[in-house]
Amino acid sequence: MIERTEKLMTLLHSRGAGPGTELPLPRPADFVREGLAEQVMQVYRALGGKMDEPPGTHVGGWTLAYGDMAVALDGELHFNRWRAQTLEAPAYRALAHFPTRKYLDFCASFERQALDAGIVGGRWTTQSAEIQFGASAAPGELSGAGSARWRQRAFFDFVKDLAPLACRVPMARIAIWDRVAFSSVSMTLGHALDEVGAASAIARLIESRRPLETTGPA
Repeated sequence: MIERTEKLMTLLHSRGAGPGTELPLPRPADFVREGLAEQVMQVYRALGGKMDEPPGTHVGGWTLAYGDMAVALDGELHFNRWRAQTLEAPAYRALAHFPTRKYLDFCASFERQALDAGIVGGRWTTQSAEIQFGASAAPGELSGAGSARWRQRAFFDFVKDLAPLACRVPMARIAIWDRVAFSSVSMTLGHALDEVGAASAIARLIESRRPLETTGPA
């Protein structure tokens, strides 16, 4: 993903893209203030969370900043049954900009690709993931406990999706499986990252996912 992030940054640099390190992430206090804490706990428990409180920090940073908007670029490992589970949370009804149905379709269609990319080493399990979500099954075994790291990633994605509601940070999530059209051709975003001519189409995709509003709990 580091290589893809660098390609995206290069394509959009002239359009104002930069590092996302200065943009805030939702924190537990934000969820309490905005009435989201109970929902966050419910999603954490549904994913097999074992700790008394959900992990509220170190959820990973943003891929980049595009003007005032945080952008997250999702690769193969972000689409699986546990991510689909998070997308059923009530919060998404308040996130009208979010491509919920499309992401659910990606989770159903591309789990095999996630498995191909995600059964080795830290992509399948880590110590921190097992502390937070319990032990993993054998690599590649998706039934039952499956991958603690996949469940952790799904939860972290959910937490970051709440940024417009929790800390008023507009965010757009895009996927390598999204399609963009330019110069009379259409291709997946993953392939378009190698095409200089795709910059405008990718910028339009990001802008199409800008939150319409960022107020009110789900």
